[in-house]
Amino acid sequence: MMDADDVRELNGGYKNSHLNEKKKSIWDKFIEQSTLHGLHYLFEKRPAPQRIIWLILQGLMCALFLWQTLTLALDYLEYNVTSTIEFVTERESNFPAVTLCNFNQYRNSVLSNDYPDFLHVLQQQNPLYEKDKKPINWTKYANTNNLNMKELVRTAAHQMQYDNKTEGGMLYRCTWLGDECKYSDFTTTLTDMGLCYTFNAGM
Repeated sequence: MMDADDVRELNGGYKNSHLNEKKKSIWDKFIEQSTLHGLHYLFEKRPAPQRIIWLILQGLMCALFLWQTLTLALDYLEYNVTSTIEFVTERESNFPAVTLCNFNQYRNSVLSNDYPDFLHVLQQQNPLYEKDKKPINWTKYANTNNLNMKELVRTAAHQMQYDNKTEGGMLYRCTWLGDECKYSDFTTTLTDMGLCYTFNAGM
C-alpha cells in the first residue's frame, strides 16, 4: 500500500511532468509559427552541419541588426542640422496693387438709353424685378445677339472719373503720399465682376 507521502510525491511528479510537456508544446509551437526565418532549422532534428550553418547565419543577421540599430541611434543623437531658416524683416515694403470693383456692373442710365433690350433681359433675370415665369423669348431681343460685350461693359460700367455735374463716378477724392491721385492713375481690367480699376498696377 502507498501512504500519503507517496501519493503526494507521485502527484507532484505528474504535475511537473505535465508542466514540462506543456512548456515544450508552447516552445515548439512558437518555433513553428515564428516569422524569424530559419529559427526552426536550429531546433529541428537535422544534421549537425546544417544546424551550425543556420546558427552562423542567424548570428550574423542579429549582429547586423544590432549594428544598424546602434548606427541609427548614434546618428540621431548627434542632432545634425538638415535645414536652416533665416527670417529677414524689411524696414520698408512696397505698396501693393489695389483693385476696385463696383458690385453694380452697369449704369442704368446708359442701358436705358443705349441698350434697352439688354436691360430688359437683365431685369427678367433679376429676382428683384417682376418677371414672367415663362422662358425668355429671345426673338423679341434680336439686338442682343449682336452685342459686343467688351464694348458694352466698358461703356455701361461705372466710370472712375468723377463728374461734378452728374455726381457720378467712383473716384471722389484720392491722395497718395501727399499727392493727389487722378483717374488716369488707375488702369482698367475686365473681370468676372465687370470693369475694375487697379491702382499701382505695376506691382
